[in-house]
Amino acid sequence: MSETTSRSEVAVIDVQGMTCQHCAQRVQQALAGAPGVTSATVDLVRHEAQVTYDAAAVTIGRLMETVTATGFTAAGFTRGPARA
Repeated sequence: MSETTSRSEVAVIDVQGMTCQHCAQRVQQALAGAPGVTSATVDLVRHEAQVTYDAAAVTIGRLMETVTATGFTAAGFTRGPARA
């Protein structure tokens, strides 16, 4: 029997192109629905998506592709929680 190891990590993705709350909600819903994502919150003012995810199940590259698929630009990321 093999054991799957969960590696919970946090990334903050720089999301460009959002102009309204509806845009932010669309990105948040797409990220929250992605396999391996535990939680996702999007800050329209900062143009950031904070994502908690299982690094054993999904990569940051895949999360950035999810943002791009919503019609916005994932311009980069940092690891760790968003600044206060």
